[in-house]
Amino acid sequence: MIILTKESGDIIGSSRFKLRPNFKNAAEIGWSFLARKYWGGQYNGEVKRLMMEYAFQHVDRILFFVDKDNRRSQKAVEKLGSLSLKVDRKVESGNDDITYIIQKVL
Repeated sequence: MIILTKESGDIIGSSRFKLRPNFKNAAEIGWSFLARKYWGGQYNGEVKRLMMEYAFQHVDRILFFVDKDNRRSQKAVEKLGSLSLKVDRKVESGNDDITYIIQKVL
């Protein structure tokens, strides 16, 4: 999906979903990019919130895989916890990713 600003309609980024068959009833949100001008503001959190809202209509868990050395992306995912979501963190065996799992609240 592409990310547009409401005000101007300019394309400022992109993101996508991916089903992960080794994780039952889960979808990954990833490969998200925002133009540098939009880093650190409201855009990333709002895009993720909208994507999760949509995904939770179809799955019970949202996954984020973040490289263990990518602190900026780790902090961005951890901020999602302030949206009244439970963010679990664990190191996935066999690679250098940290897996964040957000569970649907029933």
